[in-house]
Amino acid sequence: MNTILKYATIVLYAVFLFTFLISVFGKNRTVGILNLAAEKTLAKTGFSKSSIDTLDNKIDESIYTLDTYSYQISKIRNFFSDKELTPPVKIKHEYIAGSLYYPVVSAVILIYRIFLFGVSLVFLLSAIIFNLLYKLSSFNERLKILEVKMKQLQPV
Repeated sequence: MNTILKYATIVLYAVFLFTFLISVFGKNRTVGILNLAAEKTLAKTGFSKSSIDTLDNKIDESIYTLDTYSYQISKIRNFFSDKELTPPVKIKHEYIAGSLYYPVVSAVILIYRIFLFGVSLVFLLSAIIFNLLYKLSSFNERLKILEVKMKQLQPV
């Protein structure tokens, strides 16, 4: 019984440490795991990265078309001048992803980290309880051994 409590305490402390480190250092060390979990959660709700990318691509295409028209107008306007014009370049701006999708992903990651912190506290409290039970049972065994020795030392 004591060895089971001892190993359960060690395992619970290890799980506490693991979940605590993920919750505290989740922004830097476990970005991939939490980011993937947040994106899958958002995809299940219908807020997927592919639909955001599609909208961003449409916006980028509209901006590129507008820049192309502006470039053509500038070429006509500067027909007789020696001024060199640079043709427009297609740039990925990510307006919607940058202003809407990534902040929502960050918020979901923060919610996961807060949840993991709570779970780590539950594991810590469980480890403390198992440790107290282990120490109590160990103390009771030592007390019984001491009582037996005291009875052997007492004269009849």
